[in-house]
Amino acid sequence: MVICSSDEEYTTLAGPLTEGIKKGNKDIQVIIAGYPKEIIESLKSAGVDDFIHIKCNVLETLKKFHKHFGI
Repeated sequence: MVICSSDEEYTTLAGPLTEGIKKGNKDIQVIIAGYPKEIIESLKSAGVDDFIHIKCNVLETLKKFHKHFGI
């Protein structure tokens, strides 16, 4: 599941949303569209698995997702 919002909204919404998603199914991959650097560690602690953003290496990111999902 990809959560897409503004960095400001991630501060209050992304952590609790991720925790709720993971509570329902811990195997769901939660990805944040963006890189709110001030709260990265708290989002990881809440269960966010990865971040996709304009500065990420697209090829490496896709390879990682393909490997994870067995594609």
